[in-house]
Amino acid sequence: MDGVLFVHAHPDDESILTGGTIARLREAQVPLTVLTATRGEGGEVIGPLSSTLEGRREALAAHREGELADAMRVLGVDDWAFLGTPTGGAGQLPERRFEDSGMEWGPDGHAQVPADTPPESLCAAKVDDVAAYIAAVIEDRRPRLVVTYPAGGGYGHPDHVRVHEATLRAMSKLKRKHRARIIYVDTPQDAVDQMFNVDRPGFDLTGFEAAQKVPTIPAEDPVVLSQDISAQRARKARAMAAHATQLQVAGDFYALSNNIGTVLLDTEYFTAPRGASGADILEFLVEDDHPEPPTPAAMVFSSVFLGFIAGALGTFQHLGASLFDLAGQAVIVPWGLLLALALAGCVLWYVAEANRSTAALVLSAVTMSLTAFIGSQPALLPGGSVLVTGTLRSVAWLFGPMIIAAVLSFTLPSLRTNRKL
Repeated sequence: MDGVLFVHAHPDDESILTGGTIARLREAQVPLTVLTATRGEGGEVIGPLSSTLEGRREALAAHREGELADAMRVLGVDDWAFLGTPTGGAGQLPERRFEDSGMEWGPDGHAQVPADTPPESLCAAKVDDVAAYIAAVIEDRRPRLVVTYPAGGGYGHPDHVRVHEATLRAMSKLKRKHRARIIYVDTPQDAVDQMFNVDRPGFDLTGFEAAQKVPTIPAEDPVVLSQDISAQRARKARAMAAHATQLQVAGDFYALSNNIGTVLLDTEYFTAPRGASGADILEFLVEDDHPEPPTPAAMVFSSVFLGFIAGALGTFQHLGASLFDLAGQAVIVPWGLLLALALAGCVLWYVAEANRSTAALVLSAVTMSLTAFIGSQPALLPGGSVLVTGTLRSVAWLFGPMIIAAVLSFTLPSLRTNRKL
């Protein structure tokens, strides 16, 4: 596994949102792929070509393919593809063209799917169908890191949201074969405020308008990377300018078809629901020192087997105790129970870390407690004897593994950070 996969919805998204980070990776000679789901044929057109390309989906798609190619050359990218093409997931799947869904502003002030979205659009396709092509690209490129949009798509654009959903679906299906990490390109609120700050010097010379309302959706996950792109900012600006039918770049500012002036920041932000943070994108490409997770069958077997062994040993020894005289007071040290619980704790910790699964942890704990319960049933044991009595030590041993599992499930980082993909 190596490199990075950027999954975007339209030509220009890769440059606007991640252009500086892409340039940083290529300067470090990190292999990367830019996968674009649509050709932006449903978007608005600005500039001198607006009269000839506006509303002509096929012609606009072809033109924006060229714009994307120009932007890729500026950023130094030699591997980019459109979703559904032979290099974009259609190696084992039939070729398929996903079109721009378009958008309209909803009553909440965010973008939504328009009523007239074409049947070939990305949002008209089933999530599983889109995910299948993305999964094929992941299997082919085997990236260590995948970058795409957050759940809200930044400002709710339906194609951004669909790409997020499909990418997560693809990675969920492949997580045991290709354990890539995923992060989302997102912008925290304080950075959003900077982006639309019209008081910065030079804004009045651009001819852009000030934003009256910012439609961004607040980041849901913590920022794990604030990538400094000050050294790559000029290349990012040139890549953005290559998308001349979609945006204008003027000094430290740019504007889309709405002519709203936006500051070109020196930082690109990325969030994630789990995992360590870093100061540079290259830190996210360090080899993961965790082994591949076991298969479900192996997880169940190992959890039950280790739980039974620990449960049996603990059941046999938990009643062991020593009596000491301490200043005339008889003190009972329940060393058997302490050893049994220590053994249970070690086994449960190992099961949780090896499988990175709360389910495996609980299954092993249940097996221990069930083994202890069997030890309390005289009808199930030779001679009608019992190994687990009604003493406080036996009660502690009977319920101890479940209590330990509950504590571990909320305290182990490997479990707390694995609750979301």
